[in-house]
Amino acid sequence: MIPPTAISSIVQTLGGGSGIDMTALATNLAAAQFAARIDRNTVQTDTVDRQISAAGTLKSELMQLASAVGERVRTGDLSVQPQIANSTVAAVSRGAISGGGTYSLEVHALAAGQVLSSPSFAAPTTAAGSGTLTLRFGSITAGNFTEDTARAAANITIASGATLSDVAGAINAARTGVSAYVLNGADGAHLMLKGASGAANAFVLEAGETTGDPGLAQLAWNPAAAPERRLSSAANAELKLDGQAISSASNTLTDVVPGLSLVLTGTNPGTSTTVRFSDPASAVNGFMADLAEIPANVIAGLEIIPVAHVDEVLAKALTQPLEPIEWTEADDLASQPVAGAAGAGASSTTAH
Repeated sequence: MIPPTAISSIVQTLGGGSGIDMTALATNLAAAQFAARIDRNTVQTDTVDRQISAAGTLKSELMQLASAVGERVRTGDLSVQPQIANSTVAAVSRGAISGGGTYSLEVHALAAGQVLSSPSFAAPTTAAGSGTLTLRFGSITAGNFTEDTARAAANITIASGATLSDVAGAINAARTGVSAYVLNGADGAHLMLKGASGAANAFVLEAGETTGDPGLAQLAWNPAAAPERRLSSAANAELKLDGQAISSASNTLTDVVPGLSLVLTGTNPGTSTTVRFSDPASAVNGFMADLAEIPANVIAGLEIIPVAHVDEVLAKALTQPLEPIEWTEADDLASQPVAGAAGAGASSTTAH
């Protein structure tokens, strides 16, 4: 501790009582004493900020690179992908696992849903009567309907005053797998019904009319009574893969063989087309050559260690570790020559 006599000597030397602003002088002396250390810490802080920013940018770029590479490996040119010679027959895609080999594909028929048309009405707003419409599902063979008794029939209530458009809305609201809409044809408005694809999704339509409000009966249909109203039949897709017959209720076949999925779009009876899997070896070799040419600045950036704590960033980024600032009496005395430039006799303040 500096003794009182030393303090008195310092005050007298600095001109105490002579009008000098001692507070400002002390502030300036302190600022001059620690300026170099403050500047050094500021530079070090700026360096840390730049390092952290660079690490964040590099992380983002590497994540984008990883995502792009992953996409190319999963579905792009770096993966094994199926290819078809005649793209009008089917669209091919990779299944749940990687496939391989070569296959012949011959499509004889596409899957289709039943399409049914009603007799013509004057307009969509024409009254259709009220009562109950019943949809029954099954298959139709040679003009005969066979009901699937394991599948429940769908009863649809048609309110009094319903128009043809209202009937379509009621059928859609029932969510039976049969969709309905009104088509304005050359001869008037028709209620159109469309079922799901597959031979087992054929349907017939029955009508129970409300007494005194007729009209629904003309919407009823079965294949024996009015075969001309069935515009499309419910049917399965029929195809051969490597000569093996396949029947499918849908034109989409997932993993029909390991690693191969098909969406049938056309037929080619008697003229098979070839499906083969690509060899990505050349693309992989080119990609690896590209990776070997990573720019030097990216390689330097890779040396930035991703960290979770600031102190690790500091330990990596700073040229020397931070140390706590310790103020001692010796430091105060050593700084006095700097203050001596502001007042004569400063070097005499060595007494304790």
